[in-house]
Amino acid sequence: YKAIINVGGKPTFGDSSFGIEVHIIKFKGNIYEETIKIELVDKIRGIEKFASFSRLAERIKKDRKEADRILD
Repeated sequence: YKAIINVGGKPTFGDSSFGIEVHIIKFKGNIYEETIKIELVDKIRGIEKFASFSRLAERIKKDRKEADRILD
């Protein structure tokens, strides 16, 4: 599966703790608390703090398009 991944904090939400979030593109299952294997292929951008959730959502859409381009 293709995925976009956040590695690090979530400054838009005031969370600086380290974490890894994986959004698997076109995946509908529930695998929370499961162990998965991921392969990092490229870096799209660093961690950013956005003024609002809607700005973050806009940027994630752009990131997903870039990930599709990279992974195709």
